[in-house]
Amino acid sequence: MWAQGAWGATLRPTAFWARQYHAIGQLGLVGYVQNDCVEALTLACVLWVLAMTVLLRRRRQWLYAGIIVCYLGPALAVDLLSIGRMTAVLFPASIAAASTFRGRAFIIVATVFAAGQACVAWRFFLWLPPF
Repeated sequence: MWAQGAWGATLRPTAFWARQYHAIGQLGLVGYVQNDCVEALTLACVLWVLAMTVLLRRRRQWLYAGIIVCYLGPALAVDLLSIGRMTAVLFPASIAAASTFRGRAFIIVATVFAAGQACVAWRFFLWLPPF
């Protein structure tokens, strides 16, 4: 969080959630996804990672849950606009998802995640949002 101060980031623990709430309130859910797809994708990633944290805690995998909170917590606290960089390194959430699915469902989920990762990597290397 301190390193982000050089970029103008300040401690605003509820700013990310407030921005999402107000955008959805003004545009409606469909309008939000259509007009602000980067923010919608960021919100979906954050919610997915937080859900995986709950799953990990229920499985008593405290270390993985703790790592996720340590990575994502500071990014949310300073409302890091490129939060994709923080969610990209949350590998424990991917491990939790992989250990949840079996058989055909695993192949489908793995394919969707691989396609998503390729898309996000492509956008990263071209300096496109959300980076």
